[in-house]
Amino acid sequence: VIAVLGETPVTEEIQKVIPGRTVNGRKIVLKHLTSGEESGGCQILFISAAELRHSPDVLTKLKDASVLTVGESDDFLESGGIINLARRDRKIALEVNLTAAEKARIKVSSKLLNVASVVKSK
Repeated sequence: VIAVLGETPVTEEIQKVIPGRTVNGRKIVLKHLTSGEESGGCQILFISAAELRHSPDVLTKLKDASVLTVGESDDFLESGGIINLARRDRKIALEVNLTAAEKARIKVSSKLLNVASVVKSK
């Protein structure tokens, strides 16, 4: 289950690529969340920039859960997010917080790490 919190063009892109796709025999499902709605039951949570003010609270609630958190704001990684989609010179750059990934018991692919900026927070 991929959950998206807030309005973002990323939702449309996800909807384009998931039809008919499966992971380990399970169909990929997209769930749209509103502010304050619980994100339980998802494996990936995308937090839009529109939900920037809520992201620290959401990330705190998920700190012990094995949920891959993805965001698109400058301070997302500092708030405890795992992957950030950062805008750099009209392109999207990937940033990964390895400390947050380790706390969530998520292993990040070496292929992803080769194309991302790696951050280790405190």
